[in-house]
Amino acid sequence: MPGRFIMVPLVALIAVLVLTACRREPEGVMGEGEVVLALHEPDDVTIRRGQTAEIRLMVRRENLTDPIRISFENLPNGVEAVDSDKQIVGDEGTYILEAGDDADLVEGHIVRVTAQGPDNLSHTEEFRIDVLEQE
Repeated sequence: MPGRFIMVPLVALIAVLVLTACRREPEGVMGEGEVVLALHEPDDVTIRRGQTAEIRLMVRRENLTDPIRISFENLPNGVEAVDSDKQIVGDEGTYILEAGDDADLVEGHIVRVTAQGPDNLSHTEEFRIDVLEQE
């Protein structure tokens, strides 16, 4: 019986360690002079027609002080990045996605987001977006 009480916390600890390892630092891309740019995989987004949603983007940079340009590709029809010309000057930035009243209703739609640095250095990740009907 005592072994059973030890086994449950041990299994839980192993599960936490495995999940933590899966959310590791992104490798990114390396440029000249050991410059590294990496974009963390963004969280998935759910947005309703006629509303906005924030998406937080985090980058890892080494030997890189230039602002990072962000671009979104394959957004569902009727969804746009409101502040797409904003740049990340530190390690993270928040962007606003806006769904029009007639935006396509989608579930698990894959969007690509790219972080672009100097000298054509770029790293792309994907996230999923759900667009729901207005409440």
